[in-house]
Amino acid sequence: MLEELWGKLYDKITLSYYKNLFREPESGYTSLSSLEGSCLEVIYLLGKPTVSQFASFCRMSLPNATYRVNSLVKKGYLQKESSQKDKRETHLLVTEKFMKYYCINDRYMDQVEQGIRERFSSDELAQLDRMLRVIVEEIL
Repeated sequence: MLEELWGKLYDKITLSYYKNLFREPESGYTSLSSLEGSCLEVIYLLGKPTVSQFASFCRMSLPNATYRVNSLVKKGYLQKESSQKDKRETHLLVTEKFMKYYCINDRYMDQVEQGIRERFSSDELAQLDRMLRVIVEEIL
């Protein structure tokens, strides 16, 4: 039962993200391919990686990663920042444009959280909180 529910939870969260990724371009957004959306999310979740770190994490060649990064910079979803310690090193940062795009998922997750708060007692919420903390620790 746990395996099945865990899989369903993961699937629903993932599908929510991709549903937003594949939506029609609106209010000036450039549409993103699924690969571009995934690359942006990885860069965001890695927290200011270098191009090399991004390439290594995704197991792609440095030229391929550089091409992807430059394309996302051109579309306005990503920017490069020189390292303060080593000016030869460049870190990748997602832009406000990406965050507006990405936060659409946050609104969905906020709705889910609100539904949970309405359906569970405070004791059940406290227990869920403890369980989620363990799950987060296990994933990391």
